[in-house]
Amino acid sequence: MKNIRLKYRLILPIALLGIVVLISNALAVINIHNVNSNAANIADNLMSGKSRLAEISESAMNIHNLALSHIVATDYNTMITVVNEIKEEEALLDNMLLEYEGFVTEEDRKEYYAALEAWDTGQDLVPLRNFLKSQTEKTWEKQIAKSERKTLKSNKNSEKP
Repeated sequence: MKNIRLKYRLILPIALLGIVVLISNALAVINIHNVNSNAANIADNLMSGKSRLAEISESAMNIHNLALSHIVATDYNTMITVVNEIKEEEALLDNMLLEYEGFVTEEDRKEYYAALEAWDTGQDLVPLRNFLKSQTEKTWEKQIAKSERKTLKSNKNSEKP
């Protein structure tokens, strides 16, 4: 070490520091790209799927409420009006269900088609409601699990000396 000139003694740590900075910046850019692609996937696919689920659930509840209104209606004109509103809402629900098919995963397709079949054949909302409930639960379970993993990871990192 005594044979190395002062100039090289100063340049070597600066050069090593420069290499470390370049490597850390490259890793940061890669991580930012990964975060951006995940955020784009969430915004483009998952959030619109959640909003579609909410719209479908709301439409199903509207049909249920209209059916209850039809049951308690006392005059003929009100019954006819409510039936027409139910038919309009059913048509909207049919379109929303067809649009939602793109958000259904392979593992859930069987349940999805069974719920659609029950709806198409007997206007039965129960299987559809159960499917929508399970989809909502799965979506939130994934989000909660992901959040818990991040929390555990950050806790482990903060505990390291």
